[in-house]
Amino acid sequence: MNFTPHIQIRGISVSAYFPDVLKLPRERLELLQLGWRASDEGNERIDRPRMNTTQPWQVFAWAAVRYGSLYIRVDLVNLTREGVSTTIRIIIRSWKQKWSKDEAIDLVVSHFRHGEWTPL
Repeated sequence: MNFTPHIQIRGISVSAYFPDVLKLPRERLELLQLGWRASDEGNERIDRPRMNTTQPWQVFAWAAVRYGSLYIRVDLVNLTREGVSTTIRIIIRSWKQKWSKDEAIDLVVSHFRHGEWTPL
């Protein structure tokens, strides 16, 4: 049995605003959103983009392409051989989901076949 010792955390959350730091045209921004949607992004209550991660850099990278009003919650603290890591849940309130997971994957493949690497 592969069991990672962890501590369940409840009640540590914050609502915040992440600014538009990239200032990209909408079509470039959507290509980056598409890549996240095809890989790590999920849904919260059907239409709100959500991400769970243990990688702090992903919080900032994802929020940069899904800027605006967001909700962040620490769900879990994992104790591993390498040290402590946290599981963070982020829900973006300023955006609605544009693609299903399957649509996003198909679009990323299509863009890649036409030489567009941005979603990757």
